[in-house]
Amino acid sequence: MPAIGQFLHADTSTPYYTPWAGRGGNSAVMVLEVIAAALTGGGSMSVTVQTKNSENDDSAPDSLGSFTSITASSATPFTFFAQGFKELYRLKVSFVSTGANDWVHFRDLDPSWLWN
Repeated sequence: MPAIGQFLHADTSTPYYTPWAGRGGNSAVMVLEVIAAALTGGGSMSVTVQTKNSENDDSAPDSLGSFTSITASSATPFTFFAQGFKELYRLKVSFVSTGANDWVHFRDLDPSWLWN
């Protein structure tokens, strides 16, 4: 049986990026579900929604905002309303103050796109 979501080692030195995906409108409700997490010592996960047009470089996307800071004791799922999408979007996952063996298992659900 295949596993759902992403399982990430909480590495504070390198962010994780989801693949670019095409937008379905100008605005969307984004949903992130944390399945399990081991974040010790006040560690947290930050998830930012980024957007760009296809001709723009990957290194300089616009940020549309981020989910609430996610800790091991956070209630799930998380929702975030984002607007101003360009042609493509992705999520940037970063970790703050985590232990050497910390991890997070999560999945980002398909956005609920709002009609233009």
